[in-house]
Amino acid sequence: MVPIAVAPVFGHAFSPFLKFRGGKSIATTFGIWSGLTLWECPTLLGIVFIFLKFVVRIKQDAWVVLIGMSGVLIYILFRLPRLELFLILGFNTLILVIKHWHDLLIRL
Repeated sequence: MVPIAVAPVFGHAFSPFLKFRGGKSIATTFGIWSGLTLWECPTLLGIVFIFLKFVVRIKQDAWVVLIGMSGVLIYILFRLPRLELFLILGFNTLILVIKHWHDLLIRL
């Protein structure tokens, strides 16, 4: 299940049709977690993103994404503690960090 879940995110981030330059993989992250958790994690991600962007007013989207994925980690730790979900989350977060690396180096 882990390679099947991570493949869309990896394929979107490093598309061979675009010379291994792709998007930031946020939409595909929402997509895989919609299928894995039946909309629980994407709903949590959306709430965290909106809260961080408009209430806390974090300017850098990369930090909003990384903190949101930390929220998913806490959620699956308590709600759905399955090893394959932790592996998928780890690979998903690693791809997001690689794609947002330049933006993460900029201060909050």
